[in-house]
Amino acid sequence: MKTGIVRCGYAPLTIAANGGVSWSTPIYFADAEAGTREYSADPKGDVHAVWANSVLVYLGNKNSGYDISLTLIDYIDDIAKSWYNDVSAKMGDKSGIAESGEAMERPHFALILSEETTDGIGKTTVFFNCCAGKKPSKAGKTTEDGDWDDQFPEYSIVSSVVTDPESDKKWVKMELPGTEKLTSISFPTVTTGTGG
Repeated sequence: MKTGIVRCGYAPLTIAANGGVSWSTPIYFADAEAGTREYSADPKGDVHAVWANSVLVYLGNKNSGYDISLTLIDYIDDIAKSWYNDVSAKMGDKSGIAESGEAMERPHFALILSEETTDGIGKTTVFFNCCAGKKPSKAGKTTEDGDWDDQFPEYSIVSSVVTDPESDKKWVKMELPGTEKLTSISFPTVTTGTGG
């Protein structure tokens, strides 16, 4: 049973013109800068049932990925650039991040979430092909007598299928034991027998 999120990160994904797929080295968010508050992942896809002679003869499903909602403690420059194509810019003698109004494809990435579990082993989930949806809403509020209400950005992320060009297998996500930081992302290799 899962008990708490301990780490969140992402690995930029590149799909070449020739179909080659690769991920850059994973980048993890610092706890105090963009630590994870919570997430949910709702499966996408349809179940198809075929009945004949009053019995179910076929049951299959189309796995189209997940709709992910991810709440972090802040919206940081790295996310603005790596997920939404925002750019470093200057206005006068001040530097900051500028949001373009041009239509462009958003970058793809693998999303990595690590969680502690009651068995002490933990679990890491990798969603192989993600793209950020609409930007988090922005809001502001005054403080009253020195107190403030915490406000956390919620990200809409679409996780979809990616095809391994070498095996032609389609993948959505993988769950791994442990919570150690991953140093690389690659396609799964299917094993036979028991024990992985």
